[in-house]
Amino acid sequence: ESARAFGVVLERLDDDVWGRPTPCAEWSVRDVVNHVVAEHLWVPHLLRGESLQEVGDRYDGNVLGDSPAQARRAWQMAMLGSLQAWAQVDDVEQLVAFSGGEHPAGEYAHQMLVDLVVHAWDVAQGGGVAVPVITDAVGVAFVYEPPLWVDGVGFALVSVLLLVAV
Repeated sequence: ESARAFGVVLERLDDDVWGRPTPCAEWSVRDVVNHVVAEHLWVPHLLRGESLQEVGDRYDGNVLGDSPAQARRAWQMAMLGSLQAWAQVDDVEQLVAFSGGEHPAGEYAHQMLVDLVVHAWDVAQGGGVAVPVITDAVGVAFVYEPPLWVDGVGFALVSVLLLVAV
């Protein structure tokens, strides 16, 4: 559902907002979407047991194309490949090599969920659209990645959780 929600956010974006800033420092709406699409392009490779070196730099740079329509299509294709790869995982304890070393596939899944939840909100904020909040996904993400507090101010998932409470 979180992948679908991210796609809904992309569909709601007007074509002229892709260059706007987001809550992710120094990243525009387009930059955040490019990051999420690239991450999902990596998923089938990593779940098949390929190393970071084997995948290499094939998803560095622009993976979206030149227009918002191409970017939306790139998301759909990356999401489809990612979901198909996740559907093939029989053992959440199988080791997957990704940034930060080797971790169980279940850990990787949690990290991907957190990224979808947070970045759907980032893109929605930058694009000035509503984000369809998946309460269960936000709850799981909050448990997995508690918010950071600096000088009494909460960052990251606190903002997303406020959307649920409103």
